[in-house]
Amino acid sequence: MFIVNMPKALQLLFVVIYLFSIAIEVGANEIFLPKSSPEAVNLSRLYATPIPSNARQLVFEQIDNRAGAIHVMLSAYPRRNEDPGMFSDGSGIEKMLIAANSKVVSRSGNTLVIQREQGEAFRFINSSTAGRPDFESDGNSFVYDGVLGNSGYLKVDAFYGSDAPSSFLINPKNGASLYIEGSDLVSVSKDSKRLMIMNNGVNPPFGILMVSLNEAGYEVVVQCKDIRYKRTGSKIIPFFTGWHINPYVGFDVVLLIQQMDSGAIPRYEALPVQFSLKNSTWQVAVPDPQRFTQSSVLACW
Repeated sequence: MFIVNMPKALQLLFVVIYLFSIAIEVGANEIFLPKSSPEAVNLSRLYATPIPSNARQLVFEQIDNRAGAIHVMLSAYPRRNEDPGMFSDGSGIEKMLIAANSKVVSRSGNTLVIQREQGEAFRFINSSTAGRPDFESDGNSFVYDGVLGNSGYLKVDAFYGSDAPSSFLINPKNGASLYIEGSDLVSVSKDSKRLMIMNNGVNPPFGILMVSLNEAGYEVVVQCKDIRYKRTGSKIIPFFTGWHINPYVGFDVVLLIQQMDSGAIPRYEALPVQFSLKNSTWQVAVPDPQRFTQSSVLACW
């Protein structure tokens, strides 16, 4: 497989960030919605979805490196945790955010209510469970965190006693309800029309989702998963390096891919991967498509 080698100091930085993220991240395994609320679609669980038999797998293109795109991707600031523009705890200003959207959002004590244009309202109820000698106390709370750009979605942050904070995205107009686990990295495009969701690689298989937010609700337009893991057990450590609009709308990631000849000390090498929307079709580009395909690191469809 063609791998873009990074300076040793930069490789060390990536690995240190990765090890630190393992220490602080714990994925939420349950969706704690009260029975009175419509069920949310857990986007984070789509990574384990088998490749559909009728799926049109994307053919990997070659990155256009005439303007030094590979260097830009490898030198960009790498993110492993939540995008600050996407997930910001609004607990300190919830009253102000609710007041700005009071026709749709309200709170009564422990219950946060989001009205839908049709159907029953979404209700998020804070709760707690007292501890006993045989188990610790637990609980969950929900905080309204405002409007997600101009997407039509509202964001509710969920805080759990023993799991990482996660988020719900609610669309009052079309009734869509999405859930994203807190251990995933999620970023919204600048036009608020797309979500990039990428799991942290700690809990394989690694995967990437591109979700279109539209008037009908949402649509998963690109899905990728690590198809090596069950065969080799090697890990992929992902980093999100940002959105781009020139020459095409899209986003970039850098994957640190564990090499199978690494022995007792894991050896990771960096591979830039570029996702671009060209002529209404999503394409995935890598430095050397033939060798990348032969190595079967990812399948995208």
